[in-house]
Amino acid sequence: MRKLFNFLLSIIILAGAFALFKYLKSTKPLPPKAKITERVWQVNVETIKPQELAPGLILYGKVETPSFFKAAAPIPSRVSQVLVRDGQRVTKRQRLITLDPQDFTPPLQQAQATVAELEAQIMSETIRNRSDKEALEQEKRLLALAKTNFNRSHTLRRKRLTSAANVDQAEEVVVRQDLAITARQRTIKDYPARIAVLKAKLHNAKAHLSEAVLNEQRSRIHAPYASVISKVSVTAGDQVNANTVLLTLYAPESLEIRAKIPATLQWEIQQALAMGLNLTGFDETNELKLRLLRLAGVAATTGIDALFRIETGLDNLRPGQLVRFTLRRPTQSNVIPVPYSALYGGKVIYTLREGRLHQHLVTILGRVANIKLQNRLLVQAKGIVAKDQLVITNLPNAIHGLRVEAVEQQ
Repeated sequence: MRKLFNFLLSIIILAGAFALFKYLKSTKPLPPKAKITERVWQVNVETIKPQELAPGLILYGKVETPSFFKAAAPIPSRVSQVLVRDGQRVTKRQRLITLDPQDFTPPLQQAQATVAELEAQIMSETIRNRSDKEALEQEKRLLALAKTNFNRSHTLRRKRLTSAANVDQAEEVVVRQDLAITARQRTIKDYPARIAVLKAKLHNAKAHLSEAVLNEQRSRIHAPYASVISKVSVTAGDQVNANTVLLTLYAPESLEIRAKIPATLQWEIQQALAMGLNLTGFDETNELKLRLLRLAGVAATTGIDALFRIETGLDNLRPGQLVRFTLRRPTQSNVIPVPYSALYGGKVIYTLREGRLHQHLVTILGRVANIKLQNRLLVQAKGIVAKDQLVITNLPNAIHGLRVEAVEQQ
């Protein structure tokens, strides 16, 4: 009986303790609820102003010239003087190299002697032809006298007043004189042919003389125009063969820059040239200014070569030099220059609308072809209007709808 009592008492005490615990738990003060607030990111913005601007295309070109002048030795000779060095600037008609004149005097004198000899032969033939014509008249008179004598001898023979031998002798004189006239006439008729042969030889000799004179003049090599010496290949005392290149030079104003236009922009550039648009280029230091002259006649799968004229900066360039510059493409309308920090993934920018980021897909046209804005990209985007606020702070967690706050407006 006592054990039952103790058991029930234990049960009552446990139930009371549990009831007291429930009461205390239900009556304890509740902690205040945590207030959840959305974080606001601070960003810099600038006002969007769509404009008409020219996209820039960065190109890498090579300086070259189509007018390299190569001075060569006209005949085998020895170099007497070398008066210039590589890279030297020279004026028009300035002496550059002198070849030994002793190598040019004998051929010149020989050509002069040949011309004089042929001119004398032509004069001699002319005098001979004049004499032949005069002699022909005399021989005709002699033939007439011989015929008269023959007729007289023949008459006397019929009268038996002379011998047959005298008649034969008179006939022989007629025949011989007739042959002499025939030979003289043939000589006179042959005169034009002989003169033509001599004149042809004289013409050839004069050509050789002109060549010798020209070679003698070319033994003193002068600059054909104001130019820069690109390479000197000989030194004083060298023995050179005919057509050996002695030096090369070029006119600075003939320098061009050849650069490859990407195939994706080839049609655009071709159309701009066809429309007569003036496409120019510049470098970042603003010391080099270019103008697109023409496109190459042959294209490749990667693009086409473009040739640029150098309008300023010639003094700093040499053939073979590599140049980095920006080409101003045709002007585009409704475009926005944005800093690099405003671009995400190469295709997205954000504007600030009602305190949140608003995403826009963009088309990148290239760098801005303006020295003052050269650190910006030129883009086109739909859904953007003037006076929209462009977010220029690059947020690592940027997403459409993110809460932001402008701290500076430009």
